Amino acid sequence: MSDSIKVADDEYAARAFAIDPEPRDFFEFQVDRPVVPITGSPRYPNDLRQRGISGCVLVQFVVDTIGHADMSTFRVLKASHPEFAQAVRVGLPTVRFRPAELHGRKVRQVVEQPFTFTIEAETQISVESIDRRLPPSVALSSALPPPLPDICAGNER
Repeated sequence: MSDSIKVADDEYAARAFAIDPEPRDFFEFQVDRPVVPITGSPRYPNDLRQRGISGCVLVQFVVDTIGHADMSTFRVLKASHPEFAQAVRVGLPTVRFRPAELHGRKVRQVVEQPFTFTIEAETQISVESIDRRLPPSVALSSALPPPLPDICAGNER
């Protein structure tokens, strides 16, 4: 919305307006306050949990200005098993985030996040995260844990 401009019938007025026609996606290093998860996480696929299979998925997505994952930007970069990738794809919309901020304004941020699915010793539930500011890894209890694949190795921050 701008101030009113009055012109006569034979006059012409032009005015430039600073607008951002398309939202820009920022990376973590470009924002003042990066995205932080508030609630939610993907569910461990029952079939893989019952079979004692652990794994990891590395995904990239954008968190919008209201704290939702923009699923049109969702990409699986690496996955140890397709069912883990599907669990993240289905579960990510339930995760709520505090949006990133730049100069006091909420902005869209690109997030690259590993989700690690591990099975701990019986009756013990643990949740670990590679980057504590982003969604926690998924962990459920079961019998002895099998070795975790290297799919997300080297992504620790």
